[in-house]
Amino acid sequence: MEKKKIIKILSLTIAVIAILWATHYFGVYQYLTPQRIRDFVLSFGILAPIIYIIIYVLRSFFLFSASVLSITGGLAFGPLWGTVYTVIGATLSSSLTFWLVRWFGRDFMNATCKSCGTAIEGLDEKIGNKGFWFILFLRLVPIFPYEGINFAAGLSKINFRNYFWGTFLGIIPGSFAFNYLGGSLLNIRDPKIILAITLVLLTMFIPTIYKMIKR
Repeated sequence: MEKKKIIKILSLTIAVIAILWATHYFGVYQYLTPQRIRDFVLSFGILAPIIYIIIYVLRSFFLFSASVLSITGGLAFGPLWGTVYTVIGATLSSSLTFWLVRWFGRDFMNATCKSCGTAIEGLDEKIGNKGFWFILFLRLVPIFPYEGINFAAGLSKINFRNYFWGTFLGIIPGSFAFNYLGGSLLNIRDPKIILAITLVLLTMFIPTIYKMIKR
């Protein structure tokens, strides 16, 4: 593997480790509650939606909870627009991760791990021309970690267009559930909060339900 590529990979790795260490050392996450993030986002006035989307795009680099940000979207903008902004931010975030992994990771995997390269090739063959349906299914039925799908797709040869639309459409139900919950928290006495909690629980238990049906 070329020396420049090695330097790029090491630089990116060091940067990520430095960011994670700093956030942990200074205890940043304990201050990032949905209410505080909402207040920060809304302080930008008309630019609030853009700021929210930018935060969501950068979220994956800090390994911050997507659920917390989705609830924040509902608190700040309501269930409908919160879902719209969340889907946009999450799709852009996933796309950015996809391209970074594809740019840095594919050659590195092939050069350092022959068995990994073979495994990825096998995944490519299984996906074939059904990449859209493959990604859509994994987003609707999250049997694998969300970020893990981003990395695996970036390492594979899956078409970006299929990955993009599969992600965009597949995350809508889950995003709406968490945003609906966030919007309901503005009035916890509203009976709708029961429906909101039910939707979130259903979203969380989809993998378990899927496995039970498959058995």
